[in-house]
Amino acid sequence: MCFPAIGAAVVGAKAAAGMSAVQLGIVGASTVAGVASPLVSYAGQRQQARQQARYQAQAAAAERQRFMQEQTSLRMRQAQEQEAVGRELEQVVVNHKLHLLELEYQLEKLE
Repeated sequence: MCFPAIGAAVVGAKAAAGMSAVQLGIVGASTVAGVASPLVSYAGQRQQARQQARYQAQAAAAERQRFMQEQTSLRMRQAQEQEAVGRELEQVVVNHKLHLLELEYQLEKLE
């Protein structure tokens, strides 16, 4: 870039005539830096916003996965509990039938 030319354009032709190329270069460089700074800042903010969106998407995906695992675990536990209750009921029925058979046997003995 030609910072002295930018500096001359910024300060004007009359003022530039009394300034050295280094001074005009400094004016030009600071003008470019002043213009570029907001652009760089904006680009940085956009990049940061995109990164934040990626992190949030990853966090949401991780939470969905955790929730699905929790639901699967809950359903498995419920199924196991239902199976245990079913076995207990089956055992009660078997015990009841055995008790009835025992009572019938005792009644036959009494007759």
